[in-house]
Amino acid sequence: MFRRHLSTLPVLFACLLGCAADRTGLLVEVSSPDLAVPDDVDALRFQVTSEFGAMVDQRFPIDTPWPHSLTVVPPEGERTGSVTVTVTGYLRDAAQVRRVLTTALVAGSTERVLIELTADCRGVACGDGIDCRAGRCADEGDAGTQDAGSLPDGGAPPDDAGVDAGTVADAGTVADAGPPDAGAFDAGMGDAGFDAGPPDAGPRDAGFDAGPPDAGPRDAGFDAGPPDAGPRDAGFDAGPPDAGPRDAGPPPVYTLVINEIDYDQTGTDSAEFVEILNVGTTALNVDNLALILIDGSTMPGSEYGRARLTGTLAPGEYLIVGIAGQVFTVPAGVRRLDFATATSIQNRGTGTPPTPDGVLLWDVTYAVAVDALAYGGPITATVGSTTGIALVSGTATAVVDSTSAVRSLCRMPNGSDTGNDMTDWVTCATPTPGAANVR
Repeated sequence: MFRRHLSTLPVLFACLLGCAADRTGLLVEVSSPDLAVPDDVDALRFQVTSEFGAMVDQRFPIDTPWPHSLTVVPPEGERTGSVTVTVTGYLRDAAQVRRVLTTALVAGSTERVLIELTADCRGVACGDGIDCRAGRCADEGDAGTQDAGSLPDGGAPPDDAGVDAGTVADAGTVADAGPPDAGAFDAGMGDAGFDAGPPDAGPRDAGFDAGPPDAGPRDAGFDAGPPDAGPRDAGFDAGPPDAGPRDAGPPPVYTLVINEIDYDQTGTDSAEFVEILNVGTTALNVDNLALILIDGSTMPGSEYGRARLTGTLAPGEYLIVGIAGQVFTVPAGVRRLDFATATSIQNRGTGTPPTPDGVLLWDVTYAVAVDALAYGGPITATVGSTTGIALVSGTATAVVDSTSAVRSLCRMPNGSDTGNDMTDWVTCATPTPGAANVR
């Protein structure tokens, strides 16, 4: 499988030029002229597939300005040939925009691939392997011949050497019109599918070697020898399983929101709770999730309580997380959990200015935030197992709970999530744990 590295461009590119003995690889640089981090895009998913079948599928949270980049280093025996790169931008675990590009590996060279995520392609759903350009899918393009820029027209490719004058191969997976190469595959998607000469005597090419299989790590095919000794590939080996752990794969897409919180009651706090709601249309397994209480009295904020979730949440189902021994009424059938390590949900601080507190819905397997809320002010970063996570979407909410009146903080309309806490969160005069919010 490919090796992956995610970092800022200057450090990564300098290391590639100065550190790598074999520089064969791709530097995939992602930027955007009109989508902001993290307001429009807060995570990137890189899917990279070679013509030999090797694959990377990895998602990373991002919270610093463009560009962001991924280094793709192929395994031995796969240092040439075409590669398809798909980059998807996410906002709070929902896919927003996707671009697809086909390029080529060049042995001994690190090829720089530039991908722009643009607002005109936000929400445009194209088929597998089809790029969005100027707000429409590539197969809707003109019928002209191939251009000299970085993207092909929808017409037939000319008989070039496998690569057009830009940075990607000719129109998709179409082979050259001329005869196949006499040597290794060309830089496009390959001609007739195999070299005209005899197969390699060494590592596997796109097909299979004529001689014995590789003695080293698995390539795009399968080694005849023992399985890899390291972590499992992105896919599966043909032989016995690897000795290492299986990759986690891409994180799931959650349609969960923190929907209501009542952290302050009149007199002694005795009915504190946090409500979670599945606003989607399918049931979700929540075994990977934890609800974490964050103390914002010092910055970055730190954890002071946690509840591990279990089971599934059906569409429209509520889950209530409270404090052991505290009493409040929930409708029949609504599940309740208690925080394992907290005796109360902290009120915001009373200093000048007041210090904030917050709550975070966290995927402990993939280390990504599902939803969060800071109240009494913004919490822009955390430490511990959730290091670097901001508990604010858009502008922090200004509403707070009360010690002198019965009320809670709630999303209004019920379950609403526009990406701006200042807009989504209001005070509700009637707390409704396990039921729709009302003003």
